[in-house]
Amino acid sequence: MLEILDGENPIPPTIVFSPVEKLANKKGMDLIKEKLMESFSEEIEEVSYDENSIKDVNMGFQQFIYLLLGVAILLVIIAVAMINNTIRLALYSKRFTIKTMQLVGAKGSFIRQPFLLQAILQGVISAIIGMFILVSVFYASNNVFDTFEITFSQSSFIILASSLLGLGIFITVLSTWFALNKYLRMSLDDLYS
Repeated sequence: MLEILDGENPIPPTIVFSPVEKLANKKGMDLIKEKLMESFSEEIEEVSYDENSIKDVNMGFQQFIYLLLGVAILLVIIAVAMINNTIRLALYSKRFTIKTMQLVGAKGSFIRQPFLLQAILQGVISAIIGMFILVSVFYASNNVFDTFEITFSQSSFIILASSLLGLGIFITVLSTWFALNKYLRMSLDDLYS
């Protein structure tokens, strides 16, 4: 083939590479270009990349993140509302027991204690189940999809687990507290309505 072209290759030698994640943006590519031209100015004729593609990919990725964040916030609101309603219904079924305890002289703190302990236990169990499901989804995503990889360190895993635990306990205790106070303040006649 080179005999036809008089022994010269008309296409200059090229090197194609994929940048690491943190440099896969316009600023990072400009930095790579600058360092390559600085270090190898004699050997490199030009460094080129498609600026529009990088901008479009990063813009699309940011829009996807905002969409995912919006869906996540909506799901959290729905979950909190469902947890709150479930706890209120559970306490509604025990409203006569709560009022009976109050009528025989039990203080509010004594009445609240078993319900709040149960709420803490429910929060812990829900956090454990949520963490198990989340880790299963991460593991399945990494093994099923070739292009999809979720990596997390031990410290980020501990932060995630403790956040789930704290959030689970906080939501259940808060919902129980408010629903319980409602029944503690109710008069006996209002319990029947």
